[in-house]
Amino acid sequence: MHRLYFSHSYDIEDLRFNESLWKLLREEGFHAWIDSGRESSSAGEGAIRPMDIAFNEWMMSQCDGFVAIAPSTPRKSAYQWLEYRTAVRMGLPRLVAEPEGGQFDASISERISFPKPWDKFWNEDTQCRLEERIKEFSALVKEHRAAGKVLQSAGRWRPRQNLSKQTVALLPPRTGDGEWQQLQSLLQANSDIECTLLQPSNLGNERALLNLEFDLLIVDVGSRGTPSEALSYIHATGIPQIRLCRVLNGGEIEELLQFIDPSRGRRPRLIYQNEAQHDPSAISLPRFLDGIKLDAKMQPVVFWTTPAEAAHQIFDTTGRILSFLNSLTGNGAETIGTGPSAQRYFEQYWKRAERGTVFISFAGSGGAAKLADRLARIFRFQNLRCFQYRNEDSTSGGRLESGEDIERGLRKRIDDADIVVYLIEENFAASAFCMEELAQGTKLRDQGLIELRAYSLDGLKARLPALAGTSIHNFRRPDWLQREVEEKIVSDVESSADSIGWALRHEQREQLEEWLKQDGRDNVERTLSLLRLAGIPEGEIKSIIGDDSAAAWLDPILRLPEDPEKHRRARQIVALLLITVAGRREERRKRVNDWLYERHLLQWPPFVAVANEDHRQIDSFLIDVSPDSTLDQMILMGRLIGQQLPDLLMSARPLCVTAVNKLMLLPVEWTCETEHDEPLAVRRPVRWRLHDVVTRSCIFQGIASNSNPPATLLLSLPSPDINPSGQVRRLRDALRSSYDQLGWPPELVVTYEGAGVDDVLSRLRGCQEQVVHIAGHMGDAGLQIRDEILSASVLAAALRKSDVRLLVLNGCEGGKPASPLALAYLTLADRLVRDACIPEVVGHRCKISESDAQSFGESFFAAFFSREDGFEPASAAVSGRKSGSKLLRYSPVVISQRELAGRHPNS
Repeated sequence: MHRLYFSHSYDIEDLRFNESLWKLLREEGFHAWIDSGRESSSAGEGAIRPMDIAFNEWMMSQCDGFVAIAPSTPRKSAYQWLEYRTAVRMGLPRLVAEPEGGQFDASISERISFPKPWDKFWNEDTQCRLEERIKEFSALVKEHRAAGKVLQSAGRWRPRQNLSKQTVALLPPRTGDGEWQQLQSLLQANSDIECTLLQPSNLGNERALLNLEFDLLIVDVGSRGTPSEALSYIHATGIPQIRLCRVLNGGEIEELLQFIDPSRGRRPRLIYQNEAQHDPSAISLPRFLDGIKLDAKMQPVVFWTTPAEAAHQIFDTTGRILSFLNSLTGNGAETIGTGPSAQRYFEQYWKRAERGTVFISFAGSGGAAKLADRLARIFRFQNLRCFQYRNEDSTSGGRLESGEDIERGLRKRIDDADIVVYLIEENFAASAFCMEELAQGTKLRDQGLIELRAYSLDGLKARLPALAGTSIHNFRRPDWLQREVEEKIVSDVESSADSIGWALRHEQREQLEEWLKQDGRDNVERTLSLLRLAGIPEGEIKSIIGDDSAAAWLDPILRLPEDPEKHRRARQIVALLLITVAGRREERRKRVNDWLYERHLLQWPPFVAVANEDHRQIDSFLIDVSPDSTLDQMILMGRLIGQQLPDLLMSARPLCVTAVNKLMLLPVEWTCETEHDEPLAVRRPVRWRLHDVVTRSCIFQGIASNSNPPATLLLSLPSPDINPSGQVRRLRDALRSSYDQLGWPPELVVTYEGAGVDDVLSRLRGCQEQVVHIAGHMGDAGLQIRDEILSASVLAAALRKSDVRLLVLNGCEGGKPASPLALAYLTLADRLVRDACIPEVVGHRCKISESDAQSFGESFFAAFFSREDGFEPASAAVSGRKSGSKLLRYSPVVISQRELAGRHPNS
């Protein structure tokens, strides 16, 4: 295994090239040391250390080759260029990879270019060319490493092999220099350093330095220090150095810094240029140090007036070397070798806002496995986190850990994914793991949580029922490794990745913007007013917009946040905006409904169904039913009905009763065998269906066809003797919780307290909420609001032009018959069905207490807004009946004009 010094751009857009090219290097047996300068900490990235020239040269001396990946932008990195110049001085084999059109100042034989577009970069010809060039470089590195003795004889310094302790050599300017002897004493006091003080007069020929074994050479580069010809020779042999410069005062430092600090406007001196005229001996530094100080904190030359100052800087460098050797990480330097170590390195400092997570599902024993390997690398190149279980380069987010339960591990990875890609072939259909992944993926897709992409080959024989209704791209080729197969899948995933970043597609965003302009809401404040109208809290509205400019006034609302946990709420806000913009305009509503479903802005129950019903028509009856009955009379009447109609007690299926108008007087719900038995209505759902009445479609039909979720209005009627507003507030909290569990915006549940008859009429006239719950006093005559009566006929007229689909009259006697002699209407409930075209009304036959009204409302809606067997008022009424007193079991009556169908699958 050969060690490289690895230099690369730190721009986030270059990270994908760095990772991809490094993998090719690792496949050739390289591992790398990197002088990143970026220190890590428990909280993430720590301080950035200034570049230490001596440490950098030491690292370079321990490596077998040098590789640089140039930035993709048309610029030159001064730090990378300095590292390249150091590699040249060290005599290392060099390879510079740069994007096409780059201008890195290296020999053409040391360079290789690569294209930036993903399809050209991952083109097989490009990858083969890169692999071949890296193989040639690998051979050069091996030859260089094997030529250690030859290089030394040719005048190149070679590092010693034992790295357990730092050995430094001091080369004083003059023999017997007292300050350098003090410096040696200070260094020898450190047990981690072996220090040798050389005698320059005894060297004779500087070539003797090549035979000494040490890690760093400490020299004085000032005009009073080591002779310039000796410095030039040491520099040329590639010996890593700590460069000291003895000065008299700070003014002398300022004079000297003008050469090594390019920020002062000085360009490096040319070889034929003379020193400054006034005192060359006081300001001179070697020309090869010109421009080497790249930032204010760098100390390429240690200026010192006392040995203690010099020792402090030397200890900093040697301590950094030892710390790195002990852990091979930290102090601004890293080592990478294995795939996971490279992944950790690239992710540790450059936290990309990844565009999404892709899960690739395929049969490991099938032909798609090689394609999955390539796709995984390309997706990561595209800044997508990718999971495919056999990936050896990824961290735990991209592969299964050793000892991890396979089924749970795969399930978690799919749950975490934004996009799931299925590569379907014969072996896929035969794999239990693949089929489980398919079932889970389709379930999440149906809930609007992922994007699903499925592909198969033309030769596939098996057709998978789990993908019924799913668009599968069938390639008309028998081979997964065809170029067009790869390009099609990557292009589709790119489209999905772009889509998951936005709540709406591009053309949908344009249409919404056009609607807002038509409505005069084409600026930030007017759009925000719609969000306020939808009930979104002001603080949340401000957090959405932030500091974005007015030029992108709609983008902050439609762009999904980077945190996936916030996606659901962000989608709900967009859904509320769309529903508000659509209003009652049918064309807009239809398109908005399509967008809500397609873009998964809201969730729908995965399946909506009711059991087959027993349908019963009652034409005549012999029992004389009184509209005012005590509980005992109700029980007795139920026994009489049970004796006349015993078949009602023979089934547990839901019951739908259709009767002529007056026979709604018959309380079928009370039917029982004995006084000790529960009434029929708590044993099976019971609903009445009026004959020959045409209404709007009911909530159930809308949910089954994925219409917009119903909005709910909770209306309280003020009264001096009861507190309906308290009931409504408690019910609001419970209902908003149910909406949230369904994945619907809680803001779709609103409350209103009517001040008087006119106020209530104004709120109900043209009401856009599909579910209305009214709490307060009422009866066959209408609604009582304080001391006024809102008559049944006026109420029906107000609701006729509304969009109400379910009305719950949660007060006394909203379902009580007016009189057996009534010709047209028996109850307030059936009047509202007939005259207001409301398809489903729930009322009470009896007077009920406030506690029963509260219990019924909460239990009824908890069952009605349920993912399991919800949206059917007769079933929900069963739960409501059981929630209160014994009287409550007999009170509710349900009229539902829902079609006489048995089962409605969610489309």
